Amino acid sequence: MAVYAEAIRLCYNIQDEATEAILTSKLLQLQRHADALKRVESLVNEFSSDSDTGSERSRLKTAFEKVADAEGFLMKGQLQILAQELGMTDVLSNNEIDEIWSQMLEMDKTTHTSNEAASPIISFETLWRWWVSDTAYQHNTLF
Repeated sequence: MAVYAEAIRLCYNIQDEATEAILTSKLLQLQRHADALKRVESLVNEFSSDSDTGSERSRLKTAFEKVADAEGFLMKGQLQILAQELGMTDVLSNNEIDEIWSQMLEMDKTTHTSNEAASPIISFETLWRWWVSDTAYQHNTLF
């Protein structure tokens, strides 16, 4: 973000208003994403304790553990079963499953370096980050 701020300052100095406006818009968008990530991380940290059995995190974790493999990971094909474990009566379409999976993999990418490849499996923490994120609510894809 510091690089954007410096570029905006330089554009201001040379009176390039068009580029300054574009860079300012991009910087604001980047700041919104950074703020959203901080919010998700704080929610994850706030609810990292599973001691409250009635909590949403505990309910999600219980369902996840019933469906996940022995190593504690979930594959795309298991999302429908997870939805049923959570009490969803409507069947998810293939498009909905693809969209949810894509969103979760995108969340997973933000926690790894660019050298790490996207995995065909997700952990509970990735599911939880997605669950509490704005992405899940914006696309109305919550189970």
